[in-house]
Amino acid sequence: MLEVGRIPLLTREEERELTERLRNENDVQAARKLVAANLRFVVKVAFKYRNYNIRMTDLIQEGNVGLMHAVSKFDPERGYRLISYAVWWIKAYIQNYIIKNWSMVPISARRKHLFGRLKSLPSGEVEVDSGQDSDAPPSDSHFLVAAEPASAPSLGVSKTELSMAQRDFSLDSTVHDGSATTHLARLPAPQASQEDELASAQLRSQVAEIIAEVIEDLDDRSRFILEKRLVADEPMSLSDIGRHFNVSRERARQLEARIKKKLKKRLAHLGKTEIYS
Repeated sequence: MLEVGRIPLLTREEERELTERLRNENDVQAARKLVAANLRFVVKVAFKYRNYNIRMTDLIQEGNVGLMHAVSKFDPERGYRLISYAVWWIKAYIQNYIIKNWSMVPISARRKHLFGRLKSLPSGEVEVDSGQDSDAPPSDSHFLVAAEPASAPSLGVSKTELSMAQRDFSLDSTVHDGSATTHLARLPAPQASQEDELASAQLRSQVAEIIAEVIEDLDDRSRFILEKRLVADEPMSLSDIGRHFNVSRERARQLEARIKKKLKKRLAHLGKTEIYS
């Protein structure tokens, strides 16, 4: 960066002469002189984007590509200096590089709100003021934006779009500098922990043992209701149980309620235990 500052600037006449040599004779050395004399401006523009957490050398490199693109298209006959024309291409290449490295989410028109001025259309939609020069080819994938920052009232960006504008980060990166903990390590596991699985298995084992003991103490009719209705995968209805023992449905419900009461009493030491029919 210090070295590019030592390269002398070119006068308007020198720019015109070098540009003519490039256009008429395809003089590569002339192009190099035009680029080298304006590298300091690339550094200046790149520093405006230093808060995007991207290496400054990468931003400067992209800006250099934009400068070279501008040199190849510059026409001094239009009456302006090279840097006045090139600054748009420098910004375009830098901004596209930032967006492409900002997120894996595809670039949309709304993503361009990161940079340029917005203006409202009669339909209520929002349009990006490109500020693009007339020499830019229609097929060029880079967009050029005005130097003015976007005004907050005209944005109208949804929460989803604001979330999309946040930069991606690696789950393998550490929570903060000097920490050994990664973001991945802090994510909750989708399955239960080993402690919870062990506790659940122990509880199921205790309940099974208690049910087996209760079954031993029941008469044949109560044992049938417990096995065929309370702990069965496909429980019988109370009406079917009533018909099986030739009793009413209400009597079958009373027998079931008595069995539930016994189970709850035996399972009381395990806490709140629900017996579902």
